[in-house]
Amino acid sequence: MPERRGYNGYPDPGGGTLRLGGERHTVQEPLIRYAQEAGWTYLPPQEALRLRGGEDSPILKMVLVKQLQRLNHGVVDSVAKAEEVIARLVRVRPNIEGNFKAWEYLKGLKTVFVEAERREKNLCLLDPYHPEVNAFHIADEFRFISGPTVIRADVVLLT
Repeated sequence: MPERRGYNGYPDPGGGTLRLGGERHTVQEPLIRYAQEAGWTYLPPQEALRLRGGEDSPILKMVLVKQLQRLNHGVVDSVAKAEEVIARLVRVRPNIEGNFKAWEYLKGLKTVFVEAERREKNLCLLDPYHPEVNAFHIADEFRFISGPTVIRADVVLLT
């Protein structure tokens, strides 16, 4: 009888599949640990879901509302204005043009109309000069529903 071999050509004493360890143990947990060591906050799946406000949102709405107000004094001065910005972010298309638009948001090139000043002002999502005021989160088993599509990511980095 020929010796059983695994997918890599080595003998397989287990009778069919070689086990190198689970994905959670070999990939997810080390990534989460490294992110935490770098100062990111880990969010268990249920906490991330709560902060998102449901599976139909890919954004930590509760966190982003606070951050938008914190980083944009006099520009995003209400929850309604923050929610308007979040709605614009969620509408960014998942293609190369959407990537460019997301980059413009991250660089502070997108604007918001400030009624009191009757003009547009740049919007800040991240403070590159004071990283300690930014909010960085890592979540695992992240489930997102977009129309009829269910997307599940093993690990997601969120700001």
